[in-house]
Amino acid sequence: EAAAAKRAAQEEAAAARQAKAEEARIAKEEAAEAKRDAVEAAKQKKANMAKQQQASKKPASKKPALKAAPRGVPTVSSWRENRDGSVSGVISGSPNFNDGERVDTSPIASGTVSDGYVVQTASGSKYFLSNDVASSGKQVKADTAQKLMNKAKSGSTISLFGAFAPKEKAAPKEKDVPDLAAAAKAKAEGVRKAKEEAAAAKRSAAQEAAAAKRAAQEEAAAARQAKAEEARIAKEEAAEAKRDAVEAAKQKKANMAKQQQASKKPASKKPALKAAPRGVPTVSSWRENRDGSVSGVISGSPNFNDGERVDTSPIASGTVSDGYVVQTASGSKYFLSNDVASSGKQVKADTAQKLMNKAKSGSTISLFGAFAPKEKAAPKEKDVPDLAAAAKAKAEGVRKAKEEAAAAKRSAAQEAAAAKR
Repeated sequence: EAAAAKRAAQEEAAAARQAKAEEARIAKEEAAEAKRDAVEAAKQKKANMAKQQQASKKPASKKPALKAAPRGVPTVSSWRENRDGSVSGVISGSPNFNDGERVDTSPIASGTVSDGYVVQTASGSKYFLSNDVASSGKQVKADTAQKLMNKAKSGSTISLFGAFAPKEKAAPKEKDVPDLAAAAKAKAEGVRKAKEEAAAAKRSAAQEAAAAKRAAQEEAAAARQAKAEEARIAKEEAAEAKRDAVEAAKQKKANMAKQQQASKKPASKKPALKAAPRGVPTVSSWRENRDGSVSGVISGSPNFNDGERVDTSPIASGTVSDGYVVQTASGSKYFLSNDVASSGKQVKADTAQKLMNKAKSGSTISLFGAFAPKEKAAPKEKDVPDLAAAAKAKAEGVRKAKEEAAAAKRSAAQEAAAAKR
């Protein structure tokens, strides 16, 4: 469930990022389109202005240069043409500017940009261009006198004293503002808005992506914590099972040790025997091993050849000493004897008894070679210690616990890696 929730969160985050990226891309394309349109409009306007300027620079062969400005047309003297097609100079005869004030016109749209010609701007303003100081001065005086005549009332006296004195500089009543400024401003505003929208969309997409990432990380952390807890519990259970198995083995070993100690106590009421009881195999040249078993040469056993070396299972009862009968945990009994003579007599007696038992009624019994050494054959049955089964079961339990812990660890690591991806 945690993995499914994580995948769903990742898919939602990916979808949100894709949507935001698409919105940002569209906004960016719109901003780029607006910018291209504005640039294209500016280029087109500039090209038109350039064409107009080129057309205005062509000499008007049919219209010769004028000596003075036409009536009502301001004169721009000491003028120069600027790079953008406008004209800068000293103006006179304008109702909107003081005589002698420096002005910058808007780009020239028509007319020959040369001395003695009238030019017209894109906004419709007309100017007479003249760098002839004398003629421009006369024109200024004539225009000033004309202004005074126009302002005079019928029957009033006109005073020209100080009429041509320099006027105090006043703020222009009107300025010819180029249209290109408004276009550039509108273009800049459009670009700014497009950039702001793209930045806002980008921020929103980043915030949603960060939120989705945090949610996925939290879910992955929860899944890792759950897996770690499961692995810890499995490890504790495996350790507990191992401890139980070890404890059981220790207990069994202690019980066996107690049985061995009890079997080693001399039976005060039962003296040692001279020979093995009937039907009990004899183990001669014997020795006691660390695990409580006995190793030696067996004789008189229906399952082993006489003179074969055997290892019994741990002794459970009986005195482990010469002349005594001991019994293993599986119930097998053995007579212990290191007396070679008596053990040899016992072997021969047991062999003779076996032959007598096998003889049929009325048949002849031959003892020739009866006591000759027998060829060694594979044992029919072996006394297997019970401790081996216990140790095997313990090892199997420990192995299974280790495998389960390793499997849980691998699963947790795989899920953590998948969540990280």
